[in-house]
Amino acid sequence: MCYTYNDYKIGDKSPRALPAEGSRFFFLEAFQGRAKTASKPALNYLFADEAGNFDFSPSGSKYFIVTAVTMPNLALGVDLLNLRHLLTYEGASLAHDGFHASEDRQAIRDRVFELISAHEIQIDAVVFEKKKAKPRIAANEAYFYQLTWHLLFKHLAVRCFPDNEPGLVIAGSLGTKKKLKSFSKALVSVVNQHRHPDLVKTVSWSASSHPCLQVADYCCWAIQRKLEQGDDRSFLLIQPKILSCFEPCRRSSTNYY
Repeated sequence: MCYTYNDYKIGDKSPRALPAEGSRFFFLEAFQGRAKTASKPALNYLFADEAGNFDFSPSGSKYFIVTAVTMPNLALGVDLLNLRHLLTYEGASLAHDGFHASEDRQAIRDRVFELISAHEIQIDAVVFEKKKAKPRIAANEAYFYQLTWHLLFKHLAVRCFPDNEPGLVIAGSLGTKKKLKSFSKALVSVVNQHRHPDLVKTVSWSASSHPCLQVADYCCWAIQRKLEQGDDRSFLLIQPKILSCFEPCRRSSTNYY
């Protein structure tokens, strides 16, 4: 069954002290130890990123996409850090702040997607065809962002955080400082509508601050690439992990520009 956005309403030891032998992987092992500690009690993780822009005109992106990647632990993030170190050792040219699907070379993307496909994750996305958004919706960026997140999280809340299990929703930050504040407020409002704020916490971080946000960036880019350019090479690598790709305006024949 296909729904339109009109069907939804948004609710009211320092390293010097270590012996030389075995110290090579000290930092990653320490990170892994902290990751294990942080997951007690077991947390469910949802990392999300967006693709597209808020230009509602023919010159803007065709779609606005929010992609969520859920995972039971942070193992994929640790492995992605290990991959970054390995690629650097191999002489690959990488951005100083992590992986970026739109900027990385294809050989790098292949290694990242290979790693992503090897992990137990779930991918869900909402794909909003922007020219079908009513002008009153398109005129308010924060509301449009909130609506798109609502269409996504309304269905994910029960599956990702069943019976109000504790967890984190971590979204990639976007926009200026002023817009970031309004977008973050909109995101918190959506999550709190469906899950108790004492159990499911919501934050917005830069993609460079966490490797799992870079995973979400890669997955979102693959979906956008397929839809806007017809290139499904990367999409096919993650397709077995995609549980839903919801297009709320798919059956609408009304275009507003």
